[in-house]
Amino acid sequence: MKLENLFGQENKSKKRVGRGIGSKRGKTAGRGTKGQLSRTGKKIRPGFEGGQLPLVQRVPKMRGFKSLSTKAVTVSLDRFNDYKPGTKVTVDFLLKEGIISNKKTAFRIVAGHKFSNTIELAVDSVTEGAKKQVLKNTGKPKKEAVETKK
Repeated sequence: MKLENLFGQENKSKKRVGRGIGSKRGKTAGRGTKGQLSRTGKKIRPGFEGGQLPLVQRVPKMRGFKSLSTKAVTVSLDRFNDYKPGTKVTVDFLLKEGIISNKKTAFRIVAGHKFSNTIELAVDSVTEGAKKQVLKNTGKPKKEAVETKK
């Protein structure tokens, strides 16, 4: 085995098109006659269907389509009125109580109209209004309670 035999395609010369009718690829140079694909500088993005609405845009409008993106579950502070005072609300707590379906479920704790309990929030997604209500009922902010990530 020799080094020059390893790669057979390396020295292959490129096709010379448009060099007369006797060259097999003369005149239209293998592009056909007229149309968008026969022009120079053709730039057709993947999925382009010649002006027809592309499949990617048609699918959500089709019958039986179900979107994979889900909206966040809104949890009102009023739901925590029945729990004993001092309850620590974490993701595991919400999961155990059946408020969210799994740990990856997006949720947001929002302020409630009739919230009067003293609970400790240790979750990431809490609105400003909910934070104020919890701090108002607790009296003093706790270090790990009512923290939000940005």
